[in-house]
Amino acid sequence: MRLVLGTGFAAILERHLEAASPADLIVWALTGLTDVEPSLTVRRSGRDVTLAVGGRTLLTRTAPALGGPDGPARAGGAAADDLTRFQEAAWSQSQLLRRAGAPRLIAESFEGIFTHLDPFSRYITPEEAQAARERRTGEAGLGLRLAPGRGVGAVIAAVSSGGPAAQAGLRVG
Repeated sequence: MRLVLGTGFAAILERHLEAASPADLIVWALTGLTDVEPSLTVRRSGRDVTLAVGGRTLLTRTAPALGGPDGPARAGGAAADDLTRFQEAAWSQSQLLRRAGAPRLIAESFEGIFTHLDPFSRYITPEEAQAARERRTGEAGLGLRLAPGRGVGAVIAAVSSGGPAAQAGLRVG
């Protein structure tokens, strides 16, 4: 989960048109978790972020600064580390979060961020991304790419060398 979050955070910090700090990303991501666990509260004072449940503080961390030689990559990774610690603290105290599972935590974290950054973006799961890629390119895990045929149906437009389609003897056309 940290790798997914760190990569996403670094890209946002480096490329987004409106400036966002690592503390912003952490707070927005944690706020997304309140859709699953409404008893969670998130407070921020400068770079200090506090997560509480039912008024009891679970964890307080000082978010990383954005500057430095590695800039967004370092700050994004450090912010992801902090967010992971917050999520672990919330997970240990919330049966609702545990029941929802890690994939939903990632999705809700990114949805919380996108709500603040870009209303036209959304997080999609790896499975949804694969399905969209297959629809876009016509290529699936079989090692072949389909194209519209003449009239009705489809034809094989490409076969990946060594893939399942090639091993089964399928050919272009």
